[in-house]
Amino acid sequence: MTNLRTHFLRVLLGSGAGTLLGTYLRASGVFDAWSATQLLLICGGAGVLLAYAFGALSEQLDQRIKWQRQAGWRWTAGLASQSIVTLGTTYVLLQLLTGFRLSWDLHSSLLLKLLIVLLVFVLLYTVLYFALYSYRFHDAERIEQVREAREQIDLQWSALRHQLQPHFLFNSLNTISALVHQDAERCELFIRRLTEVYEYPLKSYENPLVTLREELDFARAYGYLLNTRFGDQVRFLLDIPSSVRECKLPPLCLQLLIENAIKHNIISAEDPMTISLTADAKNLWVANTITRAPENVESFSVGLNNIKMRYRMLANEEIEVKKGSRFIVKLPLLR
Repeated sequence: MTNLRTHFLRVLLGSGAGTLLGTYLRASGVFDAWSATQLLLICGGAGVLLAYAFGALSEQLDQRIKWQRQAGWRWTAGLASQSIVTLGTTYVLLQLLTGFRLSWDLHSSLLLKLLIVLLVFVLLYTVLYFALYSYRFHDAERIEQVREAREQIDLQWSALRHQLQPHFLFNSLNTISALVHQDAERCELFIRRLTEVYEYPLKSYENPLVTLREELDFARAYGYLLNTRFGDQVRFLLDIPSSVRECKLPPLCLQLLIENAIKHNIISAEDPMTISLTADAKNLWVANTITRAPENVESFSVGLNNIKMRYRMLANEEIEVKKGSRFIVKLPLLR
């Protein structure tokens, strides 16, 4: 439907402009050798050819020079190239119509007026094309922004749903049940940390980015729950300079990586888990030791893909994953 409408507009506008040009040429008296019908048909056909030439030129220029980045240069290039094509085509057409007897000395007044009319026509075309293209681009950009916002919400919801998985709550309740009669003080502290762990995702749900400081505060609360559950079998090492703690990253990245490390490795006194968080000025590294993998665990790529998609969407950045004696994920720090 779009292509059909484009062809229709090119034929309509091209033939209309050519017909007006033919009428003007007929009134000049220079082309009396041709009947009015012949002259109008020839000029109308030339106008249609020029319309298609303009369309092809515009498409080529749009590919090479982006309106949104170099609008002035793109408009100037369009005006210059289409003026050259129009004047060249018109000159050849006029020479053919006069049997190559057209000269500036004899027809200077006609040619000067025709030159002005053609340049005004090309100027109007480039202005209208720029306006229509800008409108289409703005409309497409708004649609893309809505689509990205929806995808971001879906990814945030996926991360939140991952955090609120029932098995994590059941494990936490079992730990509380075991502590409540053994150590009331530790039980109370565990409940407070559990509250922080659940409060953070709900507070950060609508924020596409959070500070590294907020993520570390959450990681400490989450780590306390794991230490209470596993004891010394899970160890955390943090080496984060204070200068980067206000840098940003998508929320719940650390939780996804830490939980997946716990879920995809069997942890015991013989095979303890060490999770380290280190950073420099540009990146944060999350690394964990690798033990034996448990059976029937969903793919680790689910959480990684969530993080990858959010980095690409929010900052056009890529995370890096390395697996050797340790599983290491590098997260870019955003500013």
